[in-house]
Amino acid sequence: VLIACGSAMQAWERGELLDSQRSLLDINALSWQDFERLVGEFYRREGYSVHETGGGGSDGGIDLILKKDGETIYVQCKRWRNSRVGIKPTKELFATVVADKVEKGVLVTTAGFTPDAKTFAANQPALELVSGPALMRMMRKEGQVV
Repeated sequence: VLIACGSAMQAWERGELLDSQRSLLDINALSWQDFERLVGEFYRREGYSVHETGGGGSDGGIDLILKKDGETIYVQCKRWRNSRVGIKPTKELFATVVADKVEKGVLVTTAGFTPDAKTFAANQPALELVSGPALMRMMRKEGQVV
C-alpha cells in the first residue's frame, strides 16, 4: 500500500510540475532533475511509457527511454540557460541510438543549438532536436502550458 501511495504521489507531483509551467523563464528556473521530469511528463501525456534513467548517476547520456507502439526513443535533456548545445552531444546521442538500434533520439534543451548541431541533425532522420522555444510550442499545442 505504501509503495502504491508513493507512486501515486510521484505521478501527481510530475503532473503538477508540467501544469505549473507558464513560460520558458519558468522552465529555465527548474533544476536539471525537474527539467528531466517535466520532459518525461510531457511525453507521458503524449501516450508514451517513460523510463527515467537520470537522477544524478551515470546514464550514458540518455535521460529518458520512451516506448509507444513498439518504438523506442532515447531522450537526452539539457537545461542550459545561456549556451547552445553543440555538435558533440548531438553526435554522441546519435551514436548511442545507432549502437543500441533504437528508432530515434531526441535532444531537448531549454536553449538552442549551434549551426553545426542543426546541420548534422538535419541529415539524420533518426535524430530530432527540440529547442526551448520549440518545447514551449509543443506544450502549448497540447494545451499543457497556458
